[in-house]
Amino acid sequence: MRRNIFLGFGCSGYRSFFGSEDSRFGPFDKVQVLAGQNNCGKSSLVDFVIKAMTSIDQRGEIARNRYPFTREDAPLLLKSAGANDPLTISLCIDRSVLLESSSLKRPSGDKRMAELSELFSRPPYISNDGDGVWLDFLTASPAAGSSLVNDLIASFSQYKSAGLSMDLNRCSLDPLQHGGDDESCYADIIRSIVPWGNIPRFVKVDAIRSVEDDDFPDRDVDLCSGRGLPTALLRLFNPERSNHARAEARLNKLQGFVRDVMNDPRASLLVSHESHEISLKTSDADYLPLESLGTGVTELVILASIIACNDNSIICIEEPEIHLHPALQARFMKYLLEDDSNRFIITTHSPTVINYPGVQVAHVSKTNGVSGCRQLDGLGCARDLLDDLGVKASDLLQANFVVWVEGPSDRVYLNYWIKRWSDEHNISLEEGIHYSAMIYGGKLLNALDASAGEDIPAELISLFRINTHFCVLMDSDKKSSHSRLNSTKRRIIDECTQNGAMSWVTWGATIENYVPEDVLAASIEKCYSGKKWEHPLGDRFICPLSFTFKGGKTHPDKIRIARTACGAGFSPLGDAMKRVAELCDLICAANDVETQ
Repeated sequence: MRRNIFLGFGCSGYRSFFGSEDSRFGPFDKVQVLAGQNNCGKSSLVDFVIKAMTSIDQRGEIARNRYPFTREDAPLLLKSAGANDPLTISLCIDRSVLLESSSLKRPSGDKRMAELSELFSRPPYISNDGDGVWLDFLTASPAAGSSLVNDLIASFSQYKSAGLSMDLNRCSLDPLQHGGDDESCYADIIRSIVPWGNIPRFVKVDAIRSVEDDDFPDRDVDLCSGRGLPTALLRLFNPERSNHARAEARLNKLQGFVRDVMNDPRASLLVSHESHEISLKTSDADYLPLESLGTGVTELVILASIIACNDNSIICIEEPEIHLHPALQARFMKYLLEDDSNRFIITTHSPTVINYPGVQVAHVSKTNGVSGCRQLDGLGCARDLLDDLGVKASDLLQANFVVWVEGPSDRVYLNYWIKRWSDEHNISLEEGIHYSAMIYGGKLLNALDASAGEDIPAELISLFRINTHFCVLMDSDKKSSHSRLNSTKRRIIDECTQNGAMSWVTWGATIENYVPEDVLAASIEKCYSGKKWEHPLGDRFICPLSFTFKGGKTHPDKIRIARTACGAGFSPLGDAMKRVAELCDLICAANDVETQ
C-alpha cells in the first residue's frame, strides 16, 4: 500500500462554504467521516475535493481547459453582493514528505529545511496531531468563470500569519525570476516541495446504488453507483497474470466479507461471462441474482465489491447506512478499516458509523446559510455532533447481546476467551458488533434487576429493558467450596433462570482465579519487575491480586495484569471455557450466526 501523503482537505469560497476561516477535515488515516444534518453541505464538500484534486496536474497547476468550477459553484451570497473573492483549496500534507523534498537537497538546503521545519511547526500550518502541514492555495473564483488563467498560488497571508521572517528570495528555486518579490518567492517555494505527482485517485460512490452493466466495457469506469460493476468484478475474477496475486487476495477478502454478512461459510459470489449478472450462492440455495436478495445485503455487496475492485484510491461513499441495520453498518465499517489499499471519506447521519472505533470524524454544519466543517477532537465535540443530529442515547445501542461484568479486568479476560472460542470454531464474534461488555461494579449488583416482569421496584435498574439478550457474570467471592453465595447473587441467578437469561458465577473467588498460577506470576514479574511478591497465587478461594507488594501499600493493577496474561496466552482453569462456550452459543443465536 502506498504511503499516505495527502492527509486532509478543505475549502473556502465554494457554494455555502465561505467566510473568515477555511472548512477542513483531517488529518485522517483510513476512514474519514463527514457527519451533519441534511443540506448542511456534506456532499458539496466531497464534490469540491474531487473536483479540485482531479484537476491539478503534476506541476501543481490547473490548466485553463481543466478548471472544474462553474459560476454555480460560487457562493450565492457573494455573487448577489458582486464579490469575486478567490477560491481557497486547503491541503494537509505529511510533514516529513514536505521536508524530504528533493528541491531542498542542494547547497544551503539544510538551512532552508530548518527554516521550513520551524515554519511548519507553527499555526496556522501545523495539524492537530503534529504530523501534517496545512497549506492554503488560491485560485480563480468560480464566479469569474473559466476564461481566466487559473494558477494555483500558495496563500501568502498564511505565511504572514505564522510570524516567521525568512529570506524567501534566497530560498526560492529561481530567485532571479522574482526580483525580490516575497509573495512570488513563497509561492514558488511551496509549489516546489509539494509532491503533486502523488495526488491520490478519487472514486465517488453515490447514495443511490444499483448494479448495471457498462455499455462500454473496455473503458475505465469509476463505479460511482454500481454501473460497470459486473465488468469490474469479472476482471477481479480473471485478472492479468501480472496482477494475479493481488487480485486473488482482494477477491478472497470480498468473499470472506460476503460469508460474514450472510452468516454462511459456504456463500460465494459469481459473475456470469455471458450475461454479466452478479449472483450469490448460499448453503441452502443455488446461485440467485443479487437483486433477488434483501435490499440490505444487495447494498452491502455492491459497496464491498466496488471497494474490492479499486486499489490505492480515496473512495468517497455517500450514506452507506441506507437500508442497513446497525449491526450490518458496523460490519461494513470493520471491512473498510481492514482494507489494505484504499482510504475512505464517508458522509453519514448514522450514529453507528460516527461512533465506530478507529474512524476520524468531522462535523459539517450550516448557520445562516454558511457551512463550516471542523475535525472533532474528543468526546465533547462528538457529543455536540450527536446533539446536532438529534441522536439519543438509545439510538447508540448496537450489539444484540450484552454481557454484564463486575470490572474492566473481567472484560479483558472475557474478550480474550470469546476470541479463543471463536477462532476454534472458525466464527467471528466482535465486541461492539455481536456483543457489548457492560461494567456494573461489584457493589452495585444489588441495584440491578434481571427479571422480565413489569413490576420492578423503582430503585432497581432493569437489565431486561436495556437489552433482552444478556448474561450476568459475577465473582462468587466464596471463601471455600462450602461457602454460600450471598442473597443478591442468588436473586440475580433466580431472575435470570426465570426469563431465560444466562448467569455465570465464577469457579473461584474472582475471575482472576481462572488464570493459572504460573501465568499470573509471570505477568506480575513482567509488569512489576522491581517489586517483590510474597503471596499465594494458586488458591482457588483467595483473590490472588488482593495483596500488596512487600514493603509497600501498592496493589497490582488488575487491568494491566489481565492484558499481560492475555497477551501471553493461556488456557483458563476450571469451568471457564465450558461457560464461555455456553455464552458464545447465546451470542451467536442473538446475532443469527450459524455455529458448526
